[in-house]
Amino acid sequence: TQTLNKLIGFPPETELELAEPEPAVENVSLHEVSQDALTNSPELVEAEQTVVKAKAATRLSKLDYVPDVAVIGGYTYQTVIPALPNDFSFIGVMATLNIFDFGKRENTSKERKTQLSMAEVSVELIKAKVAANAQKAFLDLQRARKIRDLTRQVRGFQAVQVGVDLKPEAQAAWGSSEAEMFQAELDYRLAYAALKRIAEGR
Repeated sequence: TQTLNKLIGFPPETELELAEPEPAVENVSLHEVSQDALTNSPELVEAEQTVVKAKAATRLSKLDYVPDVAVIGGYTYQTVIPALPNDFSFIGVMATLNIFDFGKRENTSKERKTQLSMAEVSVELIKAKVAANAQKAFLDLQRARKIRDLTRQVRGFQAVQVGVDLKPEAQAAWGSSEAEMFQAELDYRLAYAALKRIAEGR
């Protein structure tokens, strides 16, 4: 007790009386939790960025079918050789296209399309996983709330019985139901903290 008083900042001889905490009530909906979890999931953001990169790679693979074109030109002025005109200009166009690549372009294009499909499937799987985790945490919270409420009702019934019956058995049952009630309250608060972590993407 003295150590606790010292940590709290009270004088060492202060007598502390434990008070029953008010039951925590959190009003959240499954839809809100699922939306927040999907919005804040770093795993989902990473998968969506992978899809963006795969789309860019697919578009770039189509450029393999476009020929490389080079345009050159120039202008020359000379007075050294009288047989040639003093000034002249030229322009030239050069294009190269690999016709025989033994299916390399087709295979690269198919590979990029496959990678894009895999990235899109990965996004859907991660969305389903995040939504399932959010739903599980929400159902755990609902179950913890029901158990907490039931333990409070049982304790209320036993309070009436203890007021009438002062036997040691009744006192022991009262103490046990009080411990169960506090444990159920703790379980509820822990379930809410877990749900909040999932919704915040932690």
